[in-house]
Amino acid sequence: MSARRAAGGFTLVEAMIASAILAISLAALLPLQVMGVRMNRWSERTLDASLLGTDLSENIARWNYSDPRLAPLTTVSSFNDSTLVATWDMGSSAHPTRKAQFSDSPTADQNATGYNSLGASYQGLSADVDGDGKADFTRYWNVYAIDATGSGTPSGKLIQIIVRWNEPNVGWHQVALTTFKRNPANLF
Repeated sequence: MSARRAAGGFTLVEAMIASAILAISLAALLPLQVMGVRMNRWSERTLDASLLGTDLSENIARWNYSDPRLAPLTTVSSFNDSTLVATWDMGSSAHPTRKAQFSDSPTADQNATGYNSLGASYQGLSADVDGDGKADFTRYWNVYAIDATGSGTPSGKLIQIIVRWNEPNVGWHQVALTTFKRNPANLF
């Protein structure tokens, strides 16, 4: 009779041990879930920043070559000039060591020489991605005239576009891209 009772099922102690093992296993998986949620958010924000940068690049393509928002900082002789390289990364601090030339921030921006450079009439994507009335991203850009031949007449302008955002409890992130606007005076 006792053999039959033992084969009949779990005892309360066995059930508690099984529950404890299950709880420990689930607790071990919790950090993976949290990391997955963070990575999904980071991926979403990176995609949004890339789209904002691409949008600005497409709008720049429609701007006149002499537009004041495309006034070059300086003229460089190549695409790998140290001046260009030095301004690519604005860093992970809220206040980078290097200022950008232009910013789309509607209020004074200590990270750029010129702010609100897109103005209220900008037809592109809004930096307020979530629609809460506050910009989630800031677009920065630097403009360099490229005179690779040394002729004194630039062949065009290289525009560095940097989109930055602050990830709470993590820090500042950025996405950088570039576009080139040919000098219409050099077209044949």
